[in-house]
Amino acid sequence: MHFAWAATKEKTPTEDTFKRRNFDGPSRRSMGLGEEESADHLLIHCRWASSLCHLSLSLMGVRWAQPSSIKDVVVAWRRTKNNWISSVWNKIPLAILWCTWKERNSRIFEDKALSYQNYKLYFLRLLYSWLRFKKHEAH
Repeated sequence: MHFAWAATKEKTPTEDTFKRRNFDGPSRRSMGLGEEESADHLLIHCRWASSLCHLSLSLMGVRWAQPSSIKDVVVAWRRTKNNWISSVWNKIPLAILWCTWKERNSRIFEDKALSYQNYKLYFLRLLYSWLRFKKHEAH
C-alpha cells in the first residue's frame, strides 16, 4: 500500500524524479521505454503494465478507458464497485504496480528479465497469494 501511495505522490525513484533533483545517472529505460522513465509511463502506459490491466479487466468482464496518471487509476479503480468481487478488484491495481516495479528493478539491478508470458504469470500468482493471505487472515 505504501508503494501505491508513493507512486501517486510522484515519490518513486524513477529517471524523471532523479533529473528533477539534478541527479544525472544512467538511463533507467529498462522496460523498453522510448522516452524518459516516469512513474506514470512505467506503471500505467508501458506495454508491460497496460497488458496486466487489460488482462485483469478482461478476466473481470469490465471495459474502461485507461486513466492518464497513477493517481487517476487508483481513484477510478476504487470508485468501480462490484460487491462479489471487491476483494479481488481492490488488489488488482496494487498488484499491477508492484509487479511492474519489481520487474523494472530486477532488470536494472540484477540484469534479469522475465518473458512477457512469465511476467503475466507472476502477476496472477502474486494476486492469488494476496487473496489467499487475506482469506486466511479472516479466519
